[in-house]
Amino acid sequence: MKDNQNPMFDKFRKKLVAEAWLKSFMMCIVIAGAVSATVALILWFTPVSGVWYAVGTLLGLTAVLMPLFYFLRYRPDDMAIARRLDRMGLDERMITMTEFGTLSDEDNAMLANQRADAIKALDDSVSAGKKLTIAISGLAVIPVVAALALSGGMITVNALSDAEVIPGGNRVIGSIFTPEDEKFYTLNYRVVGLVLNSDGYVTEICEDEGGFIDGDEEQLVVQGGSAMPVFAEAEDDWLFSCWGTIDVTKEDPNDRYHLNADEKDPYREDLNIIADGANSFITEDGETIITYVAYYVYVPDSDGDSSGSDGENDPNEDQDAPQDAPGDGDDSQGGDDNNSSSGDNSNPDADDGDDGGGNYSSDKDNIIDGTQDYREVYEQYLKEALEIINNGGELPEFYKKIIEDYFGTIV
Repeated sequence: MKDNQNPMFDKFRKKLVAEAWLKSFMMCIVIAGAVSATVALILWFTPVSGVWYAVGTLLGLTAVLMPLFYFLRYRPDDMAIARRLDRMGLDERMITMTEFGTLSDEDNAMLANQRADAIKALDDSVSAGKKLTIAISGLAVIPVVAALALSGGMITVNALSDAEVIPGGNRVIGSIFTPEDEKFYTLNYRVVGLVLNSDGYVTEICEDEGGFIDGDEEQLVVQGGSAMPVFAEAEDDWLFSCWGTIDVTKEDPNDRYHLNADEKDPYREDLNIIADGANSFITEDGETIITYVAYYVYVPDSDGDSSGSDGENDPNEDQDAPQDAPGDGDDSQGGDDNNSSSGDNSNPDADDGDDGGGNYSSDKDNIIDGTQDYREVYEQYLKEALEIINNGGELPEFYKKIIEDYFGTIV
């Protein structure tokens, strides 16, 4: 660039200077926008807020690069102005005039003639309505808009991520390229006691009564995994009936309690656990809870309940005891001898001093579905235990406990 500027170009220079600054700004926006978007993208994957870093990068780079581009690339000199003027139909007269301006004094006559011709041609062109305008290519605007949109978009994404409106980049990428996170369930084991009448119908429900869970009552298990085994222990005067479920969201007993008569083994080991909706519910926090319930029935100690001393029954007690035959109470009013005789005929072994003889043939003992004598359940455990022993196997602890708790008290 020449230090001595041609004063004839001054009225055109202002427009070309403005054009040069505009081009410098556009070039800076493209570069600074791309760098700013990159910074915002990188910081989106980190806990650091990327909003102000990205904005600072955009403004800082623009402020630094814009004067550099202007002075080193786009600042117009006399030759650049001459070229733009020649595009107005001056047939390179301006360029020639500018070049001849460097000739020696002896060539002044030729330079004056050429300059006069160039000035006349420029005046004619201006008179004809031709003007020097700021020229910005439409294609040059496309990368500028794209850079601003990219930078602004990434800054917005960072702002939304900081406000926890959208997840961070690491979570988004993780959900796309990594397997779905394993689901965990909270597995609960509970106990519920049932009081039945003589017909086997439930008259009272006692939650958290009747027994206890031997093992971990609450376990955290992965979907499709297995739980640690548990054992449903019965308390005194209670007998384990079966496993089932409970719908804690319901109040109506018909909808709340669900017994599974096929699961009569107090030992339980759940495998391949899946929440199927029937045995589970989801809390407000999104936690899935699966609940299994050990159901017990109330079986009070029947010693002396179904027979009086020396095998004679008190008529008053007979009236209070549950009876399947409603007419028996009236027939027994004939005297104590008839009552006692009837009791002796129903169980001849009662005279031998066997306390369990009369007790387990009473209708009161039909406490499973109103028909099954509960001693049959224990006899089944004894049968299974003997099979294990005969086959050379080791008897599990819960079998030993059942046999000891029940058969050990009546032998």
